[in-house]
Amino acid sequence: MNTDLIDTKHGLRLDRVVLLGRTFKEYRRYFLLELKELIGRDVLDVPGGVSSFCAEATARGIRVASFDPIYSLSVEEIAARSEPDLEAVYRAIGRFRPIAGNSFLRVNHG
Repeated sequence: MNTDLIDTKHGLRLDRVVLLGRTFKEYRRYFLLELKELIGRDVLDVPGGVSSFCAEATARGIRVASFDPIYSLSVEEIAARSEPDLEAVYRAIGRFRPIAGNSFLRVNHG
């Protein structure tokens, strides 16, 4: 059994920090952000991590500066660090299954 990631009835419990990115939609939900209040404003995203928030927010007219120590690494190094975490979480929640080339196929359960 993988003791790093434990799936429970109440969500996914992690015993370590994993490199998973969050989307603009997830940031809005987590932090109760209103799009109309952010457009044209300056936003500081620390730690930005491997999320797509900065790119998605910028595309919506929000000025975002993201900072994270991981940004000192190359794209290849970031991928090498985050892909195993992503795979482990997907396997733990059981919603995805791996396909060729370390990609994942979404499996509908309902």
